[in-house]
Amino acid sequence: MNEQFDNGFSNGIVTMIGTLVRTLERSVVVFWDGLKNATVHGTPSLLGFVAAIAPVLAPIPIATQTAISLQKYMQWIPFQAVVMAIVIEAAGFVLWVFLTESLMRDGWKGTTTQYTFGIAVLVYQVVVILINVGLAANDGTRGTMAWILFLACLFPALCSIAYGYGNTHNKAQLDREAQEAKEQRERERQERRQDRKESAALRMQYASDTKQEVLTEGKKFRKS
Repeated sequence: MNEQFDNGFSNGIVTMIGTLVRTLERSVVVFWDGLKNATVHGTPSLLGFVAAIAPVLAPIPIATQTAISLQKYMQWIPFQAVVMAIVIEAAGFVLWVFLTESLMRDGWKGTTTQYTFGIAVLVYQVVVILINVGLAANDGTRGTMAWILFLACLFPALCSIAYGYGNTHNKAQLDREAQEAKEQRERERQERRQDRKESAALRMQYASDTKQEVLTEGKKFRKS
């Protein structure tokens, strides 16, 4: 009797432990599957976020270096240097984005607008390079340091071009979605209009059939 009770108790414990182990196993699998799905579905959004925010952040270090260079080499007061650095980088970002979007949209057509933006971005790059590289080289900076400063001055421009490229595609996507929504609304309007026409035709047909039945009944009544 005791042996029977012991076996039943042991089987219950084993069953409980087995249930806990299987539950833990399913929980681990579901957890890692969820992480995998989150990674798969979230990566495009993450890349889109990085592509959108990186070009905005890229000019900040160069703007800081520009302000330092203006104070160090040209003896500008901090307020002048900071304002000038912000204006230069903000203008450079906008000009590069506008030029990139113009080229992506229309290609190079040699228009006055494209030449204007082209000259403007050239002036921006020359100013940034002269302030950060030219003044440093004039102060004795040579070799690797000068090249690092030169390439760093080009980096915001590259990020701005990437931003303009992505923004052009985003605008095109939004335009397509707006056009599709407009076409969908037009189709729905046409369908409602057709439904009204069919409903009116059915009512007219019903009225005609009813009138014909009344006339037929009247003729039968007069004959009788």
